[in-house]
Formats: sequence, structure tokens, C-alpha cells
Amino acid sequence: MPRVEYVESGIRIVAAHKGAVWPLVAACLPGHKASVLSTSGEWSEEIHRWDALAGDLLCTYDEINVPASSFAVSPSGNGGAVLAAGTESGVHCWNFETGEHLFESAALHGSTIWDVTMAALPTGRTLLLGAGADDRIYRWDAATGEPLGDALIGHCNSVKSVLAFRGANGRMTVASGDDNGAVLQWDAQSGELLNLESPEFDSMVTTLAHLTLADGRILLVGGSPRGEVRCWDATTGESIGRPINTGGGLPTLAAVVTRGEPRIYTSRDDDVIAQWNALTGELVDESPTGLSLAAVQMLDGDVLLATGTGEGDIFARRIGA
Repeated sequence: MPRVEYVESGIRIVAAHKGAVWPLVAACLPGHKASVLSTSGEWSEEIHRWDALAGDLLCTYDEINVPASSFAVSPSGNGGAVLAAGTESGVHCWNFETGEHLFESAALHGSTIWDVTMAALPTGRTLLLGAGADDRIYRWDAATGEPLGDALIGHCNSVKSVLAFRGANGRMTVASGDDNGAVLQWDAQSGELLNLESPEFDSMVTTLAHLTLADGRILLVGGSPRGEVRCWDATTGESIGRPINTGGGLPTLAAVVTRGEPRIYTSRDDDVIAQWNALTGELVDESPTGLSLAAVQMLDGDVLLATGTGEGDIFARRIGA
């Protein structure tokens, strides 16, 4: 049975899962408790939501029958929220608060969905996007599961990562990375492929994050399984800082502002979490606390940092702004 231990600046949920914790998401939504959502890859077909500050198990999401490769959380209007997961059979959505399974939607030809993200559109709808193994990015209504337009076509190989963010011009934008190391950007609502530059990676781009800098620029961050991390201006394509080599396999990364400084957190396959200066690429700190990680800016400006270990434990701590 899981148990909670109090550690410096946070909690440790011991034995949260029977196997390695991956993937992992941190969520801080208005009207909801700060949460950590987790599963255990091939070891589990359930997703758990934990109270990030107390360690209590708040909800369990099931009915997927296959392990989740990724998941995302988004407000859905009227104070509600939805949880979406990508799997080898398509996407699933649940009511975030109650755990009610809302729908399952398959991609074309039953393609695996490697990654998911969500975006609020000006129409009031919440857009769910899935990175398909068939080179496409799929779009669904997160409330109903109905397709929203045609799949986005532009990649020449399996799409491994997808990210929604509000660009410098206020437009909701989608970034996506593929097996060939290419990153593309799209208009989230129209599906238009944007003519924006991005660096070429040496291998597949399996994780993406973004950060708004103090001068208004949008920083995009991408990482590969070889431990290669690059940062660039989302509008100009200009590289920011030197390329980062984490020194090991890179399962996940996150970008947040910590104590007024833009930071990138990375995890490695040897359970090491590292913190980097997002503007220079310099290593700030590292600690042996996780195989996977998630970080999110809390409503009061603090950062919630969650990490999952190869032994099934979860650490969650609050970092002051």
C-alpha cells in the first residue's frame, strides 16, 4: 500500500506504483487541488491522481485496457476539467474531478498516439491533439471526442511529441516533433502549417515544453532520447543558450520560472533530475530523485515539481517564486 513521508519542501509517496513511474503530469487548475497524475507504463492500465501537497489518492481513471503513453489536463469550461491520455489504440478522456470515462476516439487505421496536449480555442471549445505514429497530428473536441477538421499533415515520419501554447501574437499554436528530429508549428484552430524556423535535432524529438520569458519572447524546448536538449525562440527560430547534453537518456523535461529565473528540468534513465539555466544552458543543480518529472507554475506563482522513480515512488515539492 502507498504511504506518505514528509521530506524537505514536500512529500514522498512511497510505492505509489508497482513499477517505474512514467508518464507523470502536474496540474494546478482553478477550483481544484494541486495534483500529480501518474501511471506506470507497461505495469499499469490505470492513472492515479494524488494530492500534491498531502499525498492522498484523489481519483483513479481506468477503462483504457492498455497502458497510457502520455496524458494531459485542461479546464473545460464551467469550472470543470478533463484528463486525456494517448494509447496504442487512440485517445481516452475522463472527467478530471469524478473519474467518469467520457469517450474513446481512434486515430486513422488505429494508429498509436504517442503524445497528447490540449488547447482552449476562442470558440470556447477545448481542442485535444494527438501525435500519431502514422505521421499525422489528430484533432478532437475534448468534450465529445468528435474530430475537429482533418488531421495535420507535414511530418515525414512518426510524430512523437506535441505541445499547445499561446504564441507571442496571442494565437494558439501547436508545436510537434518527429522521428527525424524535425519540429513544426501550426495554427491550432485553422490547422495551417506555419513557416517558422526551428533547429534540427540529431535524433527523434520525444518531448517538448515552452516558457514565456520576461521580455515577452516564447522559448521552445525540445529533447531527444539521447539526452540532447535545445532551446529556441518560437517566432524567429534563433537558438537560445548552448545545446544541453544531459549525460544520459532523456525521458522527460519541463520549463518553468523558478525564483524569477527561467529554468529547464530534465530527467535521466538513471533516476537523476537536473536543473539548467534556460538562457545559457548551464547546469544549476542535480539530484538523484527521479526517472520522470513534471513541473507547473502554481496559481500563486510558486512551482510544483513532481518526480517519479524507477522503484514506483513519487516526490512532490513546492518551490517558492
